[in-house]
Amino acid sequence: PHCWEIREWEPVLFVSAWAAIAYVRLGRYEEAKKLLERALPECEAQGAAQLWRMVWLQMALAQLSLARGEMAAALNAAHRAADSAEQSHYRMEQGAALRVLGQVCEAVDDRGAADAAFRHSLEVLEAIQRVRSVS
Repeated sequence: PHCWEIREWEPVLFVSAWAAIAYVRLGRYEEAKKLLERALPECEAQGAAQLWRMVWLQMALAQLSLARGEMAAALNAAHRAADSAEQSHYRMEQGAALRVLGQVCEAVDDRGAADAAFRHSLEVLEAIQRVRSVS
C-alpha cells in the first residue's frame, strides 16, 4: 500500500503482475483480477515509460483470462504482451511474452501459431544465452 500512496510505479506494477500470476496459479482468480484492474490503468497512464511493466501485466492478464476460459481476452492480452515486448527491446520479456502467446494459441487450438510463438521465444532466449566473442 505504501508504494501506491507515494506513486512508486516500478515496484507497484511489477509486483502487481507477479502477484496476479501467483494468484492465478493458486486458482484465486478474483484476487488476480482485482490487482490487474487496479494496476493496468495506472500503467496505461504512464505510457511508454512503463512499457516493460505493461508486458508483465498483459502476460498476467492473458494467464488469468486463459484460466477463466476467456479465450478471446487471453489471446488479445497475449498479443498485446508480445507486441509491447517487441517494442521495448527487453529480450527476456519478449521471450516470456512469446511463450505465453504460444500457450494461449495452443489452448485455442491454433497449433501453427503456437509453434511459431514457441519457436520465436526460443530464438530470442537462445540469443540471450549466446556468448559473443570480442575479437
